Amino acid sequence: MTEYFWIITIEATLPSGRGSTYSSGTIDAGPTSTRQDLFRAALAKVKEDAGLPLDAIVEVKFFSVEPNTLPH
Repeated sequence: MTEYFWIITIEATLPSGRGSTYSSGTIDAGPTSTRQDLFRAALAKVKEDAGLPLDAIVEVKFFSVEPNTLPH
């Protein structure tokens, strides 16, 4: 498995009103994982962190996923 670092920013109607929020973290991806799998996991996490239901409609403003290990 390879560890990836991700960051995502969304705009949505949050519990406190319309606004932007972000989340970041790491995720392990196996050989059959896709970028879409990682995106969906990141999107679910930012929604959870913001107190939004998983089916909430949001605008993704930024998404990045890269290997977490830096080249030596």
